[in-house]
Amino acid sequence: MAETYDGALDRGLEGVVACSTAISSIIDATLCFRGYEIEDLASQSTFEEVAYLLWNDELPKQGELDAFHKQVSEAQSLDAKLVEQLRALPTKDVHPMAWLRTATSMLALWDEEAQSTEIEAQKRVAMRLTAQMGPLVALFERTRNGQDYVAPKSGKSIAWNFLYSLKGEE
Repeated sequence: MAETYDGALDRGLEGVVACSTAISSIIDATLCFRGYEIEDLASQSTFEEVAYLLWNDELPKQGELDAFHKQVSEAQSLDAKLVEQLRALPTKDVHPMAWLRTATSMLALWDEEAQSTEIEAQKRVAMRLTAQMGPLVALFERTRNGQDYVAPKSGKSIAWNFLYSLKGEE
């Protein structure tokens, strides 16, 4: 049986530096991504803008954002055969992260570029993974509640589609 989260926090590696990064920093009590304070990004940017920032070292110009949004929007849908396989996985007494980990691994079976080592292909795979996480989480929740999968709508943001796929209504 799956273990139940009891709110405990493992602080076993607190204060241990595993690696250095140029992506994020903590100055005093403020988290920054690429030099932008998280509070500013949260209040003034979309999820897609922040993803673009993390991957490209800068916030996108409008044309870049439009192109990125189009790519992400087109990549959100899950293949019908994948959905069928995922709906067959157990959900009762299954930790959501265990199910999501398995579902994420299964995405590679439907992605022709999943094994590519080329940088541009890896960027496209990362974009598709980012785009499909919301629909996967929504699929888990709807499946364990006996509801059908709700496919994302083209042209909508990741956040909009996550709520739509989760709730089944606009």
